Amino acid sequence: MICMLIFLFCSVTSISSTIFGLNSLQIFKEYQEIISEELVSSGFHIVLQERYKEVP
Repeated sequence: MICMLIFLFCSVTSISSTIFGLNSLQIFKEYQEIISEELVSSGFHIVLQERYKEVP
């Protein structure tokens, strides 16, 4: 009886950890895309600022 409870608990935790791992990977990918978009937009802002500095 106790062995069955431990086995059920282990299987449930492993399933939930795999689901959590997949969700965290997806969240990380979306977060990475947001960060890259922010870097690109800020890079464009920096380039524009440098260009405007050169123009008197």
